Amino acid sequence: MASIRLHCPSTLRQNHVLDLNKQQVHYLFHVMRQHTGDTLIIFNEIDGNWEATISSISKKNCQLLVTSQLSPPLPSPDIWLCFTPVKQAPMHYLIQKATELGVSKFIPVMTQRCIVKNIKTDKYQANALEAAEQSNRTDIPEIASPTDLRSLLESWPADRTLLMADETGHGEALPTLLHSLAANSPLALLIGPEGGFSPKEFELCTSYPYIKRVTLGPRILRADTAAICGLSVCISQTGDWEKKPSFR
Repeated sequence: MASIRLHCPSTLRQNHVLDLNKQQVHYLFHVMRQHTGDTLIIFNEIDGNWEATISSISKKNCQLLVTSQLSPPLPSPDIWLCFTPVKQAPMHYLIQKATELGVSKFIPVMTQRCIVKNIKTDKYQANALEAAEQSNRTDIPEIASPTDLRSLLESWPADRTLLMADETGHGEALPTLLHSLAANSPLALLIGPEGGFSPKEFELCTSYPYIKRVTLGPRILRADTAAICGLSVCISQTGDWEKKPSFR
């Protein structure tokens, strides 16, 4: 089985010829040293995973011949991650691992104690795309535009439970709360900055009925650790982990 896997938004059908973008051409030609006749996997959220053969390749261009479908598309769990951006290295790790776990949408949330001011959503999207390619996802998570906490809450869909990670100990244990929710309820996890949410932000959140404050155990976790920990518990309740890899 081919080990290289690339996202391709174009329609994937047997015997279709596809032209790759500049970044993909550079990756195949200069990084992976691919040649005409080599095979790889291409995918998207509509058509699933397909095998393709490189029909021509050069420094600036690459064409693929789509040969056969390997598996149909596999939707990810309906879970969003609302997070206060942290420093660059933990942020890259957070986007990567949350994408691997199956998060369907990322929402950067600016809070009072946020220390990162320059939010580069294009880099977040590139991290998510790369993680999806490596983890056998067929969909790419959405990266929303940054918003402040109040704006997020005022525009929040009322049918989606927002789980607020509360390091003060005043929330309910996350596994216990999840068991009380209806099966396959739309969920989102809200993670604060390194210094945690401010008292005013906790007070603000208590006025919205769809917010549930939850605890993630007895230890204080870094923001990126808290996100991965909380998401793992949430996704384990969706039934997603009962599924098996579709190929390889």
